[in-house]
Amino acid sequence: MNKSAFVICLSVVVIAPLLFGSSYPFTYTPVFLLILAAGLLTLKSSIGRNAASGLWQFRWQQNPLTPLFLVYVVYLIVTMIPLPAFLLEHVSLVSLVVGGKSLPAASMPDWSVRDFWFATASYIYPVRMSLVRWIVYGVFLWSFMAALDSRKRIESAIIVVLILGCFESLYGIMQAYSGHEHIWWSRKLPEAFGFPAGTYPNRNHFAGLMEMGVILSLAYGMLLYSRHSERKPGKKARLKSIKAKLMHYFSEDQLYTKIVLVVFSGVVMGLGLFLSGSRGGIISLSCALVVMGIIFTSIKKYRRPGLYILIPFLILTAFYTISAGVEPTVERFKLFESSFLNREIRAEKTLTMFNDYPISGVGIGNFPYLFPRYHDISQRSQFINYAHNDWAQLLAEAGVVGFLILLAAMGYYLFKTLRKWKQAQDAFAVCLGIAPAIALISIGIHSLSDFNLHIPANMIVLIAVISIGYRALCAQQDETFAQQPILSLRPSPVSFQPFLMSLRPFPMSFRTYVRNLVFKGSGFLTRLRRFGMTMGVSFQLPFLSFQPFLVSFRPPTLSFRGAKRREILFFSVISTFPHVISHVPSVISNIPHVISNVCEKSLRFLTRLRRFGMTMGMSFRTYVRNLVFKGSGFLTRLRRFGMTMGMSFQLPFLSFQPPLMSFRPFPVSFRPKGEIFKISQSLRSFEMTQAVRSAPRNDIMQRSQDNSHQGFVLMPVRARSILILAVGVLMIVWSGMWVVRHFVAEAYCNTVQTPPLRLDQHPPVPFILEAIHWDGGNAQYQFKLAHALMTKRDQAIENAATEKNDADRIIHVLENAIRINPFTAEYHIRLGWEYSYLWARKDYAEKWLPAADLCMERAAYFNGEGVANYRNHLDMGKYWTMRSKTMDHDPARQDVYWTKARWHFQKALELAGGKKTKAEIVDHVKNFYPDGNYIQEAVQ
Repeated sequence: MNKSAFVICLSVVVIAPLLFGSSYPFTYTPVFLLILAAGLLTLKSSIGRNAASGLWQFRWQQNPLTPLFLVYVVYLIVTMIPLPAFLLEHVSLVSLVVGGKSLPAASMPDWSVRDFWFATASYIYPVRMSLVRWIVYGVFLWSFMAALDSRKRIESAIIVVLILGCFESLYGIMQAYSGHEHIWWSRKLPEAFGFPAGTYPNRNHFAGLMEMGVILSLAYGMLLYSRHSERKPGKKARLKSIKAKLMHYFSEDQLYTKIVLVVFSGVVMGLGLFLSGSRGGIISLSCALVVMGIIFTSIKKYRRPGLYILIPFLILTAFYTISAGVEPTVERFKLFESSFLNREIRAEKTLTMFNDYPISGVGIGNFPYLFPRYHDISQRSQFINYAHNDWAQLLAEAGVVGFLILLAAMGYYLFKTLRKWKQAQDAFAVCLGIAPAIALISIGIHSLSDFNLHIPANMIVLIAVISIGYRALCAQQDETFAQQPILSLRPSPVSFQPFLMSLRPFPMSFRTYVRNLVFKGSGFLTRLRRFGMTMGVSFQLPFLSFQPFLVSFRPPTLSFRGAKRREILFFSVISTFPHVISHVPSVISNIPHVISNVCEKSLRFLTRLRRFGMTMGMSFRTYVRNLVFKGSGFLTRLRRFGMTMGMSFQLPFLSFQPPLMSFRPFPVSFRPKGEIFKISQSLRSFEMTQAVRSAPRNDIMQRSQDNSHQGFVLMPVRARSILILAVGVLMIVWSGMWVVRHFVAEAYCNTVQTPPLRLDQHPPVPFILEAIHWDGGNAQYQFKLAHALMTKRDQAIENAATEKNDADRIIHVLENAIRINPFTAEYHIRLGWEYSYLWARKDYAEKWLPAADLCMERAAYFNGEGVANYRNHLDMGKYWTMRSKTMDHDPARQDVYWTKARWHFQKALELAGGKKTKAEIVDHVKNFYPDGNYIQEAVQ
C-alpha cells in the first residue's frame, strides 16, 4: 500500500505540470482523483494489528502544517454556513446587503431581508470548490509525507522533480527558438510568444516551477558535495553489462558525476527561468538564492559546499543565458515601471474590496465575481480573474481572520522546521531541510506580483518540496523510517545473560579491571588514554560493552541511542572515585542479594513501563523520576555520582540506555539501598528477546507506543482514532464526489475557459439541464440556460401562451442564477429586461416595471465604473432611455432616468469607444427622442 501511494504521488508530481499546469477541468480532475486514491491507500496502510497484543493500532502522522490544514477546512465550512441577519450584520454588514440583493426583485415588497439567513460568502460555489482543492492538497501532503519513509525514496523524489524541471525548461526553450508556439497540440497565448513557457499556458507560472526546481537542485547538490568530501576512496568495481555500468554510473559510488548532473539540471532550469522573461520569477529567485547563500556560508561546515555549488551554478547560468540571448528579457525589464503601476492599481482596488469585507472576507474564490465593482477605468480592456498579488487577494477573500490564520500557521511551521533544522547534525537533514523555507521565500516574493499558488501544478510541486524537506529533517542517518524496527533489537549480552555483568573480549579480567577502576584512579585514566579514549569527547568505548556491578555505563559517556540522532550525557569519572571507594565493602556484601532478586524485580519494571508509557513530551529528569523511583533521593544520588540532569530533552522512544543500565530495552530495574544500587535482571529477558527478534518487522514497529520524533504517533483503534479515520475517509469521499460531479457538469456545459479543447460555449438546452443536475451550485449554468431559452424564444414564437410560459420560465431561471450568485451585474440586467417585457400584464406598472428598475439599480451597484464587458453599460443606458420615455407625465423622474442613461452611455464610450458604439447609441436614442439635443447629450 505504501509503495503504491508513493508511486501515485510521484506520478501526480509529474503529470500535474505536463497537463497544462492542471489549469483546466479535464486536466486537474484526473490529478485530484489520483491524489485522493493515494490518500485512501495511505489510510489503509496506517492501520495494523499489534502481533503481541492482538489490538488494532492507527499510525497517525504529525507535521507542522496539520493545524493550518484543519483550521482552514473549518474556516471554509464556517463561511458557507448561513447566519441570521442580526448576527451577520456584526460580522459582515456588506454580506447582508448583498444577500438582500439576491432576493427576487419582484417579490421584495412582500419580503424583508431580516427574515432570511445569509452566509458571509454570498456565492457558495467558489468556496465549495476551494474547499475541495484544499482537502486535495492536504491529502497529498499527508500521503506524500507518509510515502517518503526512507532516504532512498526522498532522493528518488528529488531526482523526479529535477528531471521534470529539466524537461519543462528544454521543452519551453525549443518552443521559443523553433517558432512552434504550441503546448502539445494547443496554440500558446499570444503574450507568451517568443518566451519559453513549457507546458504552462502562462510563462509566469512556468517560472514558478523553475524557481522551486533550482532551489531543490542546489540543496541536493550541496548534500552530494558534502558526501563527496567525506567519502573515503574505495576499490573500483569491474562491471560487464551495460545495465550494471549505468546503475553504477548513477550510484552512490559516482558522487562526483551526480553532483555535475544535479548542478547542470539547476543550470538548465535557471536558463529557462531567465529566458521566460518573468520579472517576478527572476527577482524572487535572486532574493531566495541570496538568503540560501547567507545561510550556508554562515555555517563553517557547509561553507565550502555552499560556495562550490552556488558559484558554478551562477557562472554557468549567466554564461548560457548570455549565449542564448537576453534581449527579450531585458526589454521586459525596461517596461517594469508601467507593469508595476498596473499591478499596484489592482492591489489598491483589491484592498478597497477588503475594506468592505474586513472580518471574514468576500469568500475564498469569489474575487473574480465581485472585482468588476472595484475595477479601475484605466484597465478597461482587461477582465481580471486574479489580483496578481496573492497576499492582497487572500486578504480580500479571507478577511483578517483567514489572513491571520495563515500567517500564524505558516509562522508555526517555519518555527518548528527551523528549530528542527538548527538541531540537525547530518548533512542530509541540513542541506535538504532548508529547501522548503527557501522555496517559500521565493514563492512568497513572487506572489506579490503573480498568482502561482492558484495553479494546481505549482501548488502540488511546492507541497512536494515541503514534504521532501521535512522528511529529510526526520530521516535517520543510516536507516529508513518505517521499514526498520522502531525498537533497536540488537541484543547486548546483558539482555539475556543472568549475570551481574557481561563482557565482550577484553584484554584483562574483570577483577583486574574493577581493581584498577576503583583503587587506582590516576592509573585508570592513564590506561584510558592508552586505549585511545579521550575524556572530553563523546564516544563509545570501542573494545567492550559491559555493566559493572556499581554503575552501568560505557565509560566515560552515557549514550542514549535515538532513532534520529545520538544524545550524549557527560559525567565525570573522577568525581565518582571517592564514593566508589567508600562503598566497595557494601557492594561486595550485596552481591548475593543482587542474584537473589533477579526474577522478582523484572516483572515490576515491565509494569512501570506500561504504566508510564515512556511519554515523549516530558523532560528526562521527570521521566526518570516517574519511571523508576518517583523521589528526589534518586536525583540526589545521580548528582552525587556527577551525572548532570539539568539538560531537558526528549527521550528517544524505546532504543536507549538509561542512566544506570545498558538497556535495549529489556526488563531491568533498579532499587536504591543506602548508597548502593542493586541490579535486578529477569531470567525471562532471554525469552522476551527471542520472541521480539522472531516477530515480523512490521509487528515490532507497532509495539512502540510513540514515534513522534519521526512525525508519527501510534494510537489504539478506539474512539479517537476511529473519529480521525472516519473524518479522513469522509473528506476524501466527499471531495472525490464533487470532483467527479464538477467534471461531468463541465463536460455537458463548459463554464471554465478551456482553449485546448475548444468546447462549445453555448450548448443545447438538454446538455445544460444535465449540467445543472450534476452541479446545481454553479450560477453560470442557470444563466446559460436562460440565454438558450431567450435565444430559442426570439427565433420563433408561435402564440401568446407560449410566449407567456417562456417568459415565466426565463424569469425563474434568472432569479435562481441571482439567488446563487448575486455578484454578476449581467444577471441583474437580463432579469430587468425580462421584467420590462411583461407589458401585457395588468400589474405591469405596479409590480414588474418597478422590479425592473430595482434590477438595473442592483446591476449598477455590482458593475462599478469599469468592466471588460462594456455591453453592461450600454444595456443599462438603453433601459433608462426607455424608462425615461415612459415618464413623460412626470418631468422630474424623467430627468432622473435620462441622467442615468447619459452616464451609462458615456461609460460605454470610455470603455469601448469607436464609431460603432457611438452609432448604436444614436440609433437607440432616436427611437425614443428624435430631437437632436437628446442625441447630442447621449454621445457627448
